[in-house]
Amino acid sequence: MLKMTVRNTGKLIREYARTDKVRLGRFFTKRDTAAMMADMIALPTTSVVRVLDPGAGTGILSAAVVERLCKSGTCSEIRLVCYENDARYLPRLKDNLERLRRRCRRFYKVRLAASVAEENFVLAGRESYMISLMAKDAPAYDIVIMNPPSALLPPDSPEAMCVPDLFSGSVDLCYLFLAMAESALAPGGQLVALLPTVFATSPQLSKLRNFLFSQNTPTHLHLFTTGKPAKPLKKNMVLCLRHTPPAKTDALYMSSSSDGGTPEKTCRLEPLSVSFVVRGSDSSLLLMYDPAELQVFLYMSSLKNSFSKMHLHMHTGLTLVSRYRNCLYDAPARGLVPLLYPAALTEGRVQFPVTEKGTRTPLGGQYLLPAIPSLMQKNRNMLLIKRVPAKSDNRKLVCGVYLASQMIPYKMISTHNKLNYIDRDGEEMDASLLFGLHCFLSSGVCDLYIRILSKSAQVNAKELSDLPLPESDVLRRLGSRLIAARVYTPEYCDKVLREILHISVKR
Repeated sequence: MLKMTVRNTGKLIREYARTDKVRLGRFFTKRDTAAMMADMIALPTTSVVRVLDPGAGTGILSAAVVERLCKSGTCSEIRLVCYENDARYLPRLKDNLERLRRRCRRFYKVRLAASVAEENFVLAGRESYMISLMAKDAPAYDIVIMNPPSALLPPDSPEAMCVPDLFSGSVDLCYLFLAMAESALAPGGQLVALLPTVFATSPQLSKLRNFLFSQNTPTHLHLFTTGKPAKPLKKNMVLCLRHTPPAKTDALYMSSSSDGGTPEKTCRLEPLSVSFVVRGSDSSLLLMYDPAELQVFLYMSSLKNSFSKMHLHMHTGLTLVSRYRNCLYDAPARGLVPLLYPAALTEGRVQFPVTEKGTRTPLGGQYLLPAIPSLMQKNRNMLLIKRVPAKSDNRKLVCGVYLASQMIPYKMISTHNKLNYIDRDGEEMDASLLFGLHCFLSSGVCDLYIRILSKSAQVNAKELSDLPLPESDVLRRLGSRLIAARVYTPEYCDKVLREILHISVKR
């Protein structure tokens, strides 16, 4: 059934590609993904099963669920409702549903009652959503399976106004689908949805996560690792929920795959507790791709030291260059101070002045006339970190050690706004601690931990300041090794951590 539906969908894709030159293929669920999503569902024990497919497209996900239910032999009737209002898909959807109906009856003796609602699912589901909030009876389904459409909508759009209590500002249509679909679940019903991974940690979606996980138990999470680095998959996470209040002892199954979800390329973690994965007051999700990530996370969680305990503080660079261009100079002069740029971070150290690639010619604008006192800071030892790593950087944290002795005889310097810097209150940070901090933050272990917790493109200051750290004496041991070797690259930092802390990450 699924194979037949995918084959018919392929005909539609080729037809539009040939006549209208439209690439429809990117909107449809892959066959392996659809089968995997259907397999996540625990089979209902009732003879009649109610299924909802919002944003059904051509019915690929519907076919996957119907095929699984028929092959299980647990039901005698399937009542399927598909929502779709795109005129390009409707003829093929209706044809596929009729083919499914005949195959269900002929090969499995199962009655399939399928209907198509040709309307906007979010607007149509507003009444059911409001009824569910009032804990009254509403149309309910045993299974909801969905690959919702994705489009950024303004807060005053008709769809966003349907659930104003869950979102503020612009919202992706797929999350509106998710909220409406959850309200259509029967008690004990199950929902499987293909979503962007940003859903797991985005602060803008905390209300939605709190709403979902307060009355639903996540049972499965699957992550996709496919997609080019420059163009990752827009939807690369499958979430499966059961409409029952969560308990701390409930198990959650997490997996990942390097393709569409075939069993032979799927990596599975040991079952984790729901309370371990759903974390904090914002119900953010802890996503891990393999057992090595779990090992790193547990190690980092065991560390009890922090920036605040060592009286270390993180600050944002002082100078927003675009605002003070008239204060920039190319050569040193009386009254000017050095201005450190992100480009100064080279192989773990801070280079000044920065030179043109392949030459010894300094780049312009590396000296600043401090028009106001707030543009200057004391020349002291500190660790610089790029706020926005370049595409060529293979780690989330790109660090560079800055020693005050580099800028003798300057007593004051300035830092670019696209840098964060870490220094110590009241006293100079000693070199061994400074290099040890660089070693740990530049390591693959720390990089992987940050990637687990944050799925955004850059790491904010709060996430950095909350990082667990080894004890000060351990950091100094790491730093002493770097100072002795005079090598500060991330690769060497990994080697030092492996030898001293006996932990490493296979990259």
